[in-house]
Amino acid sequence: MHLLSAAAAGGADVEEAVDLDQSPGEILVLSAADTELACLARARAACEVPLPSLRLANILKLSHPYSVDLYVEKTV
Repeated sequence: MHLLSAAAAGGADVEEAVDLDQSPGEILVLSAADTELACLARARAACEVPLPSLRLANILKLSHPYSVDLYVEKTV
């Protein structure tokens, strides 16, 4: 049996929307692992040939539905 809390969420419990404010990119990588994102950023910076534009973001920053909407509208 699961018990659910009947208490209403307070203002501190509600996450605010975040705007990552990234410009549009040809390749988008969303990951919860910062090490993966850092590795991809380093590999991209070390590459000497022209590559498509790359946007990297931690998907955990997009937990609020409006954050997702903003990211899709501005970056995707």
